[in-house]
Amino acid sequence: LQQTSGGWTVLGVDGQPLVRARHVVVAVPTPQAVPLLSGHPFAAALDPVRYAPCWAAMVVAAPLDIHWTGAHVEESPLAWIARNQTKPGRPPGEQWVLHASPEWSREHLEDDAVDVATRLTEAAQALPGLEAMVPTSSQAHRWRYALVTEPLGKPCLHDEYLTVCGDGLLGGRVEAALLSGLAAAEAVAATV
Repeated sequence: LQQTSGGWTVLGVDGQPLVRARHVVVAVPTPQAVPLLSGHPFAAALDPVRYAPCWAAMVVAAPLDIHWTGAHVEESPLAWIARNQTKPGRPPGEQWVLHASPEWSREHLEDDAVDVATRLTEAAQALPGLEAMVPTSSQAHRWRYALVTEPLGKPCLHDEYLTVCGDGLLGGRVEAALLSGLAAAEAVAATV
């Protein structure tokens, strides 16, 4: 992003202008927003926001005879597991979402996704009731900016030409991102 008098210009990777806008809304994790806003005071304001990473795996498995749907996990690479098919609108079949702890995720941040899926599946199989888990497929995804650990403490940042919102401003829950987005929408609507 390049600030101009009266707005912003969005530049492509080659530095050529793509779009000119009077107002820009930035709703990405703050470590990605800061370089976009280089030179704007909001970049410095966002600098203290911190995130923890999270590796997550989705495991499809043969059916299990258990009667619980999720658990917080301690003393494991995992922090949270959930039986995905118990959520509304999910396809039938045994599916598990495995979230690694922030510490494990940080330590293995640059590992290969296939290896991470295997290791998180093995960690799940070490838990009571999941020893018989037989995966038919699995995949992992890295969220480099998954959990806000130090939010800014404001719903959004806003001036005449720029609005910044997201979970980094209020906290690490989806509700915080929603509230930040609503505050941003109200701020933008008030300036139009």
